[in-house]
Amino acid sequence: MQIGIRGKLVLLFVVMKVIPLLLLGWLAWTQADNLGRHLTVGVEQLLGTATRSVNEVGRVAIADAVEALDARAKEDIERQTTDVAKAIAAFLYERDSDIRMAAALPVDAAIYEQFVNSRTRHLVRHGQWQLSEDQREWVPQDIQALEAPTVDWGSDDNARAFNYVPPFSFNRVNTPLYLEMTFIDLQGQEQVKITTSNRMSAQRHNVSDPANTYIKAEGYFAELKRLAPGEVYVSEVIGAYVGTSVIGPYTPERSAKAGIEFAPHESAYSGKENPVGKRFEGLVRWATPVMNDGRIIGWVTLALNHDHIMAFTDFIVPTPERYTDITDAASGNYAFIWDHKARSIAHPRHHSIVGYDPETGQRVPAWLEEGHYEAWQASGLSYDAFIDQLPPFLLQSHNKRPSLAQVRIGQVGLDCRYLNFAPQCVGWHNLTEQGGSGSFVILWSGLWKLTTAAAIPYYTGQYAKTPRGFGFVTIGANVDEFHKPANDSKERLDRIVMHADGQMRELSDATLIAIDKNLNQTARSLTFSTLVMILLVVLIAIWMASYMSGRIRRMVKGISQFRQGKRSFRFKEVSRDELGELASSFNDMADTVSSHLVHLEDEVTQRRQTEAELLAIQENLEYLVAERTQELTDANVRMRNEILERRSAQERAHFLACHDSLTGLANRFEFNDRLQDAVKLSIRQNHFCALLFFDLDKFKSVNDHYGHGVGDELLIAVADMLREVVRDTDTIARLGGDEFAIILNDLTEPESAALAAQKVIDLLSQPLQVAGHFIQTGTSIGITTYPGDTQDPDELLLHADLAMYQARVKAAMVIISLCRRCMMQSNCAGNEKRN
Repeated sequence: MQIGIRGKLVLLFVVMKVIPLLLLGWLAWTQADNLGRHLTVGVEQLLGTATRSVNEVGRVAIADAVEALDARAKEDIERQTTDVAKAIAAFLYERDSDIRMAAALPVDAAIYEQFVNSRTRHLVRHGQWQLSEDQREWVPQDIQALEAPTVDWGSDDNARAFNYVPPFSFNRVNTPLYLEMTFIDLQGQEQVKITTSNRMSAQRHNVSDPANTYIKAEGYFAELKRLAPGEVYVSEVIGAYVGTSVIGPYTPERSAKAGIEFAPHESAYSGKENPVGKRFEGLVRWATPVMNDGRIIGWVTLALNHDHIMAFTDFIVPTPERYTDITDAASGNYAFIWDHKARSIAHPRHHSIVGYDPETGQRVPAWLEEGHYEAWQASGLSYDAFIDQLPPFLLQSHNKRPSLAQVRIGQVGLDCRYLNFAPQCVGWHNLTEQGGSGSFVILWSGLWKLTTAAAIPYYTGQYAKTPRGFGFVTIGANVDEFHKPANDSKERLDRIVMHADGQMRELSDATLIAIDKNLNQTARSLTFSTLVMILLVVLIAIWMASYMSGRIRRMVKGISQFRQGKRSFRFKEVSRDELGELASSFNDMADTVSSHLVHLEDEVTQRRQTEAELLAIQENLEYLVAERTQELTDANVRMRNEILERRSAQERAHFLACHDSLTGLANRFEFNDRLQDAVKLSIRQNHFCALLFFDLDKFKSVNDHYGHGVGDELLIAVADMLREVVRDTDTIARLGGDEFAIILNDLTEPESAALAAQKVIDLLSQPLQVAGHFIQTGTSIGITTYPGDTQDPDELLLHADLAMYQARVKAAMVIISLCRRCMMQSNCAGNEKRN
């Protein structure tokens, strides 16, 4: 069966349009349905992934923040612990200086009294406290809420994270350092006695009998008789033990639970837990021989008020609060001190400090682990005899329990050696055993605590027998305090995640409903539109087939004539549609076929020539670009080398202009600039700055005796020693010859300058090995502070120079006085001999 072109065109249109249209409709519906299912699954997965991602990001962020906060807090508190330990050691060494100075004084009550009255120090004391209305805690009687002043950042460039901290305002009481000063003769009788506190008896006693000493607990006279000239005796902490039967807040409820009468004033002071209790009152005694004509005629003693030692740790808070005038042991954030035998000698809870029974002078038993206490009671031995045979630090563990019987009788002093239910004790012992420091984290009283320990490097008398020195400082810090910013962030993130999760759930439900609705609408629209389009396609196919077939037949007939050799055939009726264009194109083709072939050959030839020329030009350009690139590279290398050489020369010139060529210290030009900077910083931060001015004793004689080369080596050695004892933030300068100056920046109190000056004096008083010679030098230091001594920055150096001169004159007067006394004693001895 033959099908005509008309039928073929109709069939072709149906095959080309209808079938693809049906396939397209089916494919669209299938894809839409698949898309709906994938969207549904995708939305659910997206919701779950988003929730998990946000939670994971929050968890990682918080974990990283906690780790960073822990590391920073660990470093800061370890440093704080070590600094406090060093400060205590420096304070104790100052007492060594006092006792040696006291031994050089005439044995006279008026002179002794003047000496004691000149030694004072401020102690912080909080105000009155009372029970709250519900009697569950202690609160201050007068709460003065001081409104912090508003401090403007001055410039918008400073506005970011601008933080002003108002000064700490505590009640400070000027208190004598020493409770008493005595001169004891060779038989132990107190010949001169000066007291500053009602703790001490004003009557003079024979201290060879311990019953006549402080709380009957001092047996130092036997130790004094063993001292050689110049040696110093330092006692342990001696004080009456103050106990309690309530561990924690002392309230009516807690005392009733303990089965005792509510009497907080009779129980031990413990900061916010019992701010009205009895304080531990102790002393540490210094003593050294008094010499006359080369023989010992007695001993001078100084009894240090133990409150001044506790002041180093009583008010430290290892949190952003920084300092407090009353401790809160329940928070887990406080510092305390242990002696060289690991016994508590300074603690926020005074019942934790070991002490003596003032009636008997015997040591009060320390708090023991339950098993050890029962063993002691069963042994029938005295406490001291039992403890002597008990190994220290014996398997300390959280699993052991403290003796409740001792709590009931108020014996809860802490001796770390036998505190076997507190494993941190052996940790502190091991950290400080070789004189070091460190930290660890431990769970204690329900709190994870970072606890640190640092040995106190004081080695006089009995404290020189152990690398631990005087003892060690520990600081406990509640780890949750460090995590608080991170935990607050976590809570905020959790709230944001929960809110976002709810919104995403609502959006997911709305999206699924919309997808289902759109799928139904799409199915109906696809079905209707497909049927309409099929009908239109069939009608258009029939019409187009009829129209196209007639015109095509005419075109085929004309082309056949041209093919048969009738080259003059042309279509005369040319329409404007595609078939008309085809006819017109056929006419043009027939007219130009010969000439077109000729032109085509010419064009091919010309194109080949053009391509050859372009290739040559491209090769030339590539060569020029490579040559120019190499020139630019060489020029850049030369320029960079010239810049580096110029910069290095400038830096060397600047260093030589600002520093002393011999010692490498700052010269006078650089010193003046840094002094101005220190004054500006002092004004800006409302702190002090200080200037130490000094030169070397006997420097001229060193140059005269050993030569200027050895003098230069001495100056270099002194400069190196000064760098070791001065902070990196301070400035050391050589002003010329043997004159030096030290600028101390950012001091919170002017007394720090005196401590720094004493370090320099002690350092320079030691013999120095220089160029094979042992050279004994020394110095007198002038100190001036800004704004304490002068309000004019330009007068700082002048005041320091005058202060150095006064220090020299004072030292000379002391020497002259001693020489006169020696001469008078020699004359008296000569007269007695003649008589």
